[in-house]
Amino acid sequence: MPRFGQVITAMVTPFHKDGSLNLDGARRLARWLQDNGNDGLVLAGTTGEAPVLTDDERLSVVLGDAAEVASHPHWRGQIDALQVDLYDHEAAAPVLDDEAFYRGCRELLTDDGLMTVNLFGRDASFDASVARMRAAFGSDALWAFGPTREGNTIVLAQREAAAPPRATLLERAAAIESRWRLPARKWLRSFRRLE
Repeated sequence: MPRFGQVITAMVTPFHKDGSLNLDGARRLARWLQDNGNDGLVLAGTTGEAPVLTDDERLSVVLGDAAEVASHPHWRGQIDALQVDLYDHEAAAPVLDDEAFYRGCRELLTDDGLMTVNLFGRDASFDASVARMRAAFGSDALWAFGPTREGNTIVLAQREAAAPPRATLLERAAAIESRWRLPARKWLRSFRRLE
């Protein structure tokens, strides 16, 4: 059974002097709380601010056409982690899988932002999908975990290419294992840059 952790904080919601939501302040506070031992955060509503927040301010869940969202200027540079899993009902190939879509996804990301994409690693379309991502993100910004038994491969694309030292990755994997009891060091054994 997954664990949520021991310290889950009801985070206050920062506002600007004019009463508008301070998203940058919220992002900084959330990162500070995480960096200082919080295992989870409860946002927007547990400290009395819910009545003054609009629905848009409470939760930014975007329902709509993924291609439209990826090209919408409102989201550019705002996303730290983007998860893409766009297979159709037959799981034949990603429904959106062209260079323009992946360029739009890259534009959504903050400078240290990451996109993860679920692909079928044993499928003929895998290499073509990776080539399109490479054209959008750059040749040294793509990484992947080895395929699962079912054939799924998670590809990670960085907004700005970086290669953390192996020791740093091992340290982060150990922290994930300690905090969430997930086999992160095992995952690292199959994690590699896509050439």
